[in-house]
Amino acid sequence: MRTFDYYSLIWPSAYLYHEAVACLDAEAYLASCILCRAAMEALLHIANTRDGFRVKVDPHTRLAKLLSWAEKKGLLDGLVTEAWNVHDQGDYVAHLPQKLDADYKKVYDKFQKEMKDSGSDSGLIIPLPTNRESPWISEETAKKVVNETCSILIQVSRKRWKGRSLTTFSPMDEI
Repeated sequence: MRTFDYYSLIWPSAYLYHEAVACLDAEAYLASCILCRAAMEALLHIANTRDGFRVKVDPHTRLAKLLSWAEKKGLLDGLVTEAWNVHDQGDYVAHLPQKLDADYKKVYDKFQKEMKDSGSDSGLIIPLPTNRESPWISEETAKKVVNETCSILIQVSRKRWKGRSLTTFSPMDEI
């Protein structure tokens, strides 16, 4: 079965992936990575909550939970590391201020300890972290994430709906 056969079900994920590729082409690497994460999460949510036109409503799924589910179902065979990379790169971007604050807190705590140990009370000057990772995603990383996401979306779609054409489903099946 071709991915096109179930496009009507997975279109939100396909649309997000299309936007990720457009961002990559526009050299918007941060945006590309977060959209890849969103595309993967959308597909896994759909795979977990849809069976044809039957829907198991669960608006509170989280990506880590969905990745564990997909791994147990065998949907990510050979792509588990790649899926977690897409997750991690997207999370890094989505939670950038928290990551920077964590870096800052480490430096601040070390500075405070040094001030206390030296007996100095000049704790008003707080240094900024100097050796933190760049908050920017490189072109190479973004391309890797986009390629990994493509492989994941195709494989999960094919494995989840293997042998089933969604054109055989009808909204009338629910009645």
